[in-house]
Amino acid sequence: MASILCFISMYLNLYSADDKAAIGEVITKVYTPLLPTFYVVVLFISVDKADYFVGGKRSNNFVKIAGSFLNGNFRIYSMFLN
Repeated sequence: MASILCFISMYLNLYSADDKAAIGEVITKVYTPLLPTFYVVVLFISVDKADYFVGGKRSNNFVKIAGSFLNGNFRIYSMFLN
């Protein structure tokens, strides 16, 4: 059976604890028709704004979402926040 590991990289304090819980629940719901909930892991990686660079420049409005699937597939999604 496959397993899902989702990394969400963003600068510090972008999301509150409640926001993170809601995001984790939504991501889990996407996969639970196919997998038991304990196979879905969501990790939030917080980085200081001074250490977050996109295209060689500091960025404080960028989130990167990378999903790793135990069956060997890997996808990366990036987005700028408005």
